[in-house]
Amino acid sequence: MDFLDVPWLKKLPLPKPKHYEAFKVTDEQFDSIIKSFNNDLQMKALLLLGRSSGLRAFELYQLDLDSIDIDNRIVHVNRQNGKTTKNIGSIREAYFDIETQTILKQYLDYFQSQFKHDKLFSMQTITKKLKGTGFCLKNTRHLFARNCALKGVPSGIIKRWLGQSVKSDVLESNYTFLSSEDLHIQYLKYFGGGEING
Repeated sequence: MDFLDVPWLKKLPLPKPKHYEAFKVTDEQFDSIIKSFNNDLQMKALLLLGRSSGLRAFELYQLDLDSIDIDNRIVHVNRQNGKTTKNIGSIREAYFDIETQTILKQYLDYFQSQFKHDKLFSMQTITKKLKGTGFCLKNTRHLFARNCALKGVPSGIIKRWLGQSVKSDVLESNYTFLSSEDLHIQYLKYFGGGEING
């Protein structure tokens, strides 16, 4: 603004550049919150699924029984609701580990025997249970991404697991084609669990 030669303008403080710092959540914090829900099968299943799949909170809330392939440890994410999720109309797969599979199977059996509604996790119920804990469901997504980075997973694969767009990256969008099977194989490589069942 010096070129305007207006004295009072020169006294105005310049805006500070925005600095984004990654959200910090650790395995220790997660273990603590899991222990607090030790007798709550629904919360254990939800938190473990979030941490091992990287699903968005609203994607987790949209899950029903048909979304889960428990034997192959796959979540089918069909995002059609424009009010709750990103990348409307897209379909992708997310994956979960063996620990999650064990607890989730128990919860699914319980859910089918006790509930009539279709959604596995009620946002209203989960929000009420997490109130006062200092922990948000979206923290599990941050933890998943952090653990992927610590395991040395390439960023392009992490983005796809998270359901993020790679359109702005020429290499990822135009040259690096990865099928759902490729992404599943990579998940098994980094998080264990054997081969894909045919």
